[in-house]
Amino acid sequence: MKSQNPGILAVKFVAKELVGDVLYWPLWWYSRGLVDFIKKRIKGITEFEENIGLTIWVINWSKPMYGQYDIAGKLISLVIRTLGIFWKGLQLMVYLLVQVILLILWLVVPLLAVYGLWRQFF
Repeated sequence: MKSQNPGILAVKFVAKELVGDVLYWPLWWYSRGLVDFIKKRIKGITEFEENIGLTIWVINWSKPMYGQYDIAGKLISLVIRTLGIFWKGLQLMVYLLVQVILLILWLVVPLLAVYGLWRQFF
């Protein structure tokens, strides 16, 4: 049995891995990588919503704050909670918009990079 030079084996291994990774990258980016990216964005949105407590504010919207059950306490609580829900909803919408922009960038940036390389060389 003929043994090969370890240097040649190392070069073959590295070349095979490099070519395999370069060819597999676009498939991964737009399949499993995209699914993972979307899952992380969804998790980030749900965690952000939990951090700002929008659901809790909506659930307790009609309940008076500080146990004030007179008409003035109920009206003040309703106005304050309505403003709080509006503000927290606005925060969530801005965060959601940022996440959608990140998703669009995830999809478009590699295509722009390939286009830029194509324009550079051809």
